[in-house]
Amino acid sequence: MEMNDLVNKMNMYLKEVIGLNVDYQSLRVNNVPVYISDTYSFCALRAGKSKFLGVLILDPENFKTSVFEKHKRYFPDLDRDRGYEGIVLIANELSSFARKRLVEMKIPFVIPNVQLYWPELGLEFRSFAKNKTTSKETVEKLDPAAQAVLIGALNSRYEQPITPKELSERLFYSAMSMTRALDKIESADIAKIEKSGKKRLLSFSKDKQALWQKATPKLINPIREKARFYEDDIPDEYRLKAGESALANMSMLVTPRTNTYAVDREKWKKIQKQKIPNFELNEPETCEVQVWRYDPDLFADRNCVDVFSLYLSFEDVTDERVEMALNEALEAKL
Repeated sequence: MEMNDLVNKMNMYLKEVIGLNVDYQSLRVNNVPVYISDTYSFCALRAGKSKFLGVLILDPENFKTSVFEKHKRYFPDLDRDRGYEGIVLIANELSSFARKRLVEMKIPFVIPNVQLYWPELGLEFRSFAKNKTTSKETVEKLDPAAQAVLIGALNSRYEQPITPKELSERLFYSAMSMTRALDKIESADIAKIEKSGKKRLLSFSKDKQALWQKATPKLINPIREKARFYEDDIPDEYRLKAGESALANMSMLVTPRTNTYAVDREKWKKIQKQKIPNFELNEPETCEVQVWRYDPDLFADRNCVDVFSLYLSFEDVTDERVEMALNEALEAKL
C-alpha cells in the first residue's frame, strides 16, 4: 500500500473512532541501508499541537519487534530540534503477537480498523469485530496472496482440501498470509471452507470452468508495473515468458518482435540494482519486464507464465487476434 493511501486510511479511522485529524508530510531519509528504505517509509505527523515521526511498515508480514529495535538507530534523529515527541508505527496489518509486544514496549501504533495504541495522546482502541464484519461485506477483489491461492488451485498445484499451513509451504507465503487469504476467499464466496477441529480446510470446486467464471470478476491484473531493458541485461534465469511472448507459445499467435518476461518483486529489485530501465527502448535487442504482484514462477508452465494469470494480464486487450489467442489458450486448460 502506498504511503498516501495508508496515511489517509489511518486518518479516516482516527476521525471515526475519536474525531482526531492528523496532518502529515512525507520525509526523505538519505544515507540509510537499502533494507531500511525497503522496510519503512517516514513522515512527520502533527496531531493537535504534538508532532510525531510516522514510521510506515512496508512489509508487515515479516515485521519483528526485536529487529525493529535495531533498525531504530537509522531513523531520523528525534533529538535534533525537529520537535518530535516520539515515534508512531503505521501498518495495514500486524500479527496479534507483534501488537501485544508493541503495547508491552509502549511503542505507539495505528492499524486502521483494527487497533489504535497511542499512549502519549492517551488513546487505545480496538475494533476487531467491526473490521471482520466490514471485510466480509466489502471484499470486491482478491488481494495478491488470495489470488495466488486460487491460481494455484486452477493449475492443480496442490491437493484439496488444504490448510493455511500447507498452503504456506507450497506457495511460500507466511501462514498468517494464508489464513487471511482464506478469509478473503470465503468472503468472496468462491470456495468452501470447513473446520476439522482447530484446522480450517479449503476446497475449490472441481469444475474449473465454473470456478473460473465465478472467480474472474474478483481477480486483479497480476502486473504491478512494466519497464524496458536491453535483452542482455536480463539474466537467463529471470526470463520467464509473459505477455505476447508466452501467448505465442500457447496459441497460433505470431511470435512478437521483442520478448516479454515476468518477475516477482525480489527479482525486480535485483535487476534495478544492476541496470536502469529505459522506457523509450523499443528495438529488436530489447525486452519488456513485467513486475508481478505474486511470484509468476510458482505457476510457470514450460518457461511461460500460467495461462490464467496471462489472461488476467491482458486486462485492456483491444487487439482481436490477441483476444482470440487468449481464448484459445484458456479453453485448452479448462
